[in-house]
Amino acid sequence: MILLRDGTHRIKDIWLADLQSVKVYNPVHAEILPLEYLEKLPLVEEKTTSFYEESGSSKGYVKGSTKIWERLFMGWWAFDWRVGEDKRLGKDINNPPVFYTSLKPWARAESDMRNFEVFLAYWGWNL
Repeated sequence: MILLRDGTHRIKDIWLADLQSVKVYNPVHAEILPLEYLEKLPLVEEKTTSFYEESGSSKGYVKGSTKIWERLFMGWWAFDWRVGEDKRLGKDINNPPVFYTSLKPWARAESDMRNFEVFLAYWGWNL
């Protein structure tokens, strides 16, 4: 069971459950598709759109994901005007934008989830 936050695509909780116990949540069956499907979401008349911005300085960021308060209060000291914005998880480190998980500007490469082994080591998961 994946519980989404109201009005967003963000996950609130996740757990294993049988169909009988989840009826209080108004469950909706969702098909699991490859990440690339987010780049060709269906519209009317067989047209498609991307979940992400496709050009300019916003390329790779989720449409409408600007976080104005995070930008104002954290962007200046994190040296990232787009702090907190949702972005596309590229296949490798050459596929921008950087998918870092630490606000420390000097730790962006080490905390980039696209290099999962380095990411795990940075956060202390020496597996």
